[in-house]
Amino acid sequence: MKTSPRLTRFFDVRRILALALVGCIALLYGNVVTFEFLNFDDNVYVSQNVAVKSGLSGKTLSWAFQTLEAGFWQPLTWLSYLIDFEIYGSNAGGYHLTNVILHIGNALLLFHFLYLSTGYLWRAFLVALLFAIHPLHVESVVWIAARKDVLSTFFLMLTLIAYHHHVRKPAILPYLSALTLFACGMMAKSMLITLPFVLLLLDHWPFGRFSAAAAQERNCRLSCRFPGICHRLGTTTALILEKIPLLMISVAFFLLTYRAED
Repeated sequence: MKTSPRLTRFFDVRRILALALVGCIALLYGNVVTFEFLNFDDNVYVSQNVAVKSGLSGKTLSWAFQTLEAGFWQPLTWLSYLIDFEIYGSNAGGYHLTNVILHIGNALLLFHFLYLSTGYLWRAFLVALLFAIHPLHVESVVWIAARKDVLSTFFLMLTLIAYHHHVRKPAILPYLSALTLFACGMMAKSMLITLPFVLLLLDHWPFGRFSAAAAQERNCRLSCRFPGICHRLGTTTALILEKIPLLMISVAFFLLTYRAED
């Protein structure tokens, strides 16, 4: 008797490992839906925030993109609270649930990115599992006011996947996608400011782009009739210049954060 292709896909090892990640996080954080608001910053972001408790509207959407409340420009974080209020009202458990869902998404995206970029399934799973259950993430997941951490990480993971597609097949669309997702992550929390340098590290490993660039430069010197004006796409210099738009976003958000904290 032949096995159904749909059944085979369902029992694919990657799917089982992904479900294991979801199960571990649900087991670890499932009880947070019974928690209440804290009087430490939860009141600033949700429980006593007049704008958030007004619900999602054109006025509050405009407010989210203009306010520097809480010392940051974080419009997407405010937008997530506004959406939560439309769904859960003043039920604190719902806001906790959103944090858990975002954390699950982050772990799954990390697993996907690591497998895509390295090809090592079990190593990718173990790293993603450590990320999912590590005690350092408890505050970000359990504390409603720390929504900006899990939300910015969600966009970080999407940025890494978009960048991987750009590296695998350089094109303007995946590059612009990476830029846009990076900007979205910064609009959740500006802690992603060092991402351009992280991408340079990824270029070294696992992508091996610096080694490929060095080989291309050697070939250029040996074969090019005009090495002084050789057009070196993919060289080390080009890899660094590729990060300039990302760095410009980082600088812009650095100035915004400095203004918000001033």
